[in-house]
Amino acid sequence: ARPTEPAAASAVKRGGWTDASILGFIGANNAGAVRKGQVAAKKATNPAVKKFAQQLVTEHRALALEMRSLATKLSVTPDTTGDVHDRMDRARDQIKELTDKPAGADWDKKYIDHQIDDHKDMLDKLQDAAKNTNSAELRAAIEKASGKVQEHLTKAQSIKENELKS
Repeated sequence: ARPTEPAAASAVKRGGWTDASILGFIGANNAGAVRKGQVAAKKATNPAVKKFAQQLVTEHRALALEMRSLATKLSVTPDTTGDVHDRMDRARDQIKELTDKPAGADWDKKYIDHQIDDHKDMLDKLQDAAKNTNSAELRAAIEKASGKVQEHLTKAQSIKENELKS
């Protein structure tokens, strides 16, 4: 295969990433964020937390659609093995924890703490992934997603500081 073919480019591993693993990782993160946000939109007792959760559901669904469209355009099948599978397991565990924990102020704090940790981790991973793709289109999509992740992180930190004081 010639390096100019999308499938060949997606198979090249740089810094532990391939284009397929980058798209798989972002997809898994979006799916987890939507599911956690759906739980929080129903279970949160603090209005700011509830509103934030609803925003995350909407924005992560939109990002998921953009990334699926980009994967199709680049002829890349997202890879959900390895680190991506670990991310999916982590989201499943958090969803179980949030579902089982009684609603209330402690629940709201736990959800926001998860969001802060998840968004910090995601930002680090996206910045690393952006350095390790040869695709200008994928890099631009990662940079756009990184801006949204930073907005979510800043909002979650603000909610923790201003709305969830003990």
